[in-house]
Amino acid sequence: MKVLLTGVNGFIGSKLTRKLLDDFGSNNIIALTSKKHSEVKAILYDEFFNVSSEDELLFSDVEIIVHVGSFTPKDRADSNLIMKCSENIIFTSKLLSREFKSLKKIIYFSTLDVYESYNLYTENTPIKPISLYGESKYYCEKMIECFCEQRNVDCNILRIGHVYGPGEEAYKKFLPVAIQKILLGQEVELWGGGGDLRSFIYIDDVVTACINSMAKPKLPKVINVVSGFSISMKELLFKIGKLSNCDVLIKNVETSNAQNDIVFDNRLLKKYLLPTETDFDIGLLKEVEYFKRKL
Repeated sequence: MKVLLTGVNGFIGSKLTRKLLDDFGSNNIIALTSKKHSEVKAILYDEFFNVSSEDELLFSDVEIIVHVGSFTPKDRADSNLIMKCSENIIFTSKLLSREFKSLKKIIYFSTLDVYESYNLYTENTPIKPISLYGESKYYCEKMIECFCEQRNVDCNILRIGHVYGPGEEAYKKFLPVAIQKILLGQEVELWGGGGDLRSFIYIDDVVTACINSMAKPKLPKVINVVSGFSISMKELLFKIGKLSNCDVLIKNVETSNAQNDIVFDNRLLKKYLLPTETDFDIGLLKEVEYFKRKL
């Protein structure tokens, strides 16, 4: 089975690449990338998405596309960068224009940012992106759906939640920033008392869900890859302090915003792709230990 993977150098993509190599071997994995990869066969593309005539032939044998790669904002300010968000649509359209003669399935990694703001998210939460990034990912979803319908190809859209674990420090998210500050003895800003609930899914669980989606036909078209466990931001900080054996210094920041809980109903995920989640304390400890080694 030939698998074409995008985003091999990203946080999720690099972990997924390693798992695919272990499961299927290097002869069956092809990376579509702008940079050379030391472990897998790579189709290299330039800024105009041109590839060599030799590499162009490799598309013909691909049976499964796992489309992970995209522009992902590192912070909220990046989520409305016009050119960067447009790249998601351009890249996906160029990908779908290739000659895939053996294609059976596309797995697309989308985002919860396609949804309207809700306290409890399900696959039936109304679609209402609040950023260009969310709009671009939803447009890519629809392109892939149309492509698969026209080609009679199976389609799975995995809307990825808040992923944590070793390697996420490239993104300026609350969890990796908080871990680093606590380890360095610095204050962590906590807005509005820290009662807001959040849910985090461990990186290895995301990889497992993807691998399982490759093997299972006739899945629901959309599945949220999210955790069913929620924790308040304040409780999270003290949990990091306990696991790291460090004091937690909090700088409380007042806000007029009401409490905003973001939690998930992940019954579809558990039914089809991930029966058991990584225990949050175990996953968090691994990330804490990872940052200890780096700092």
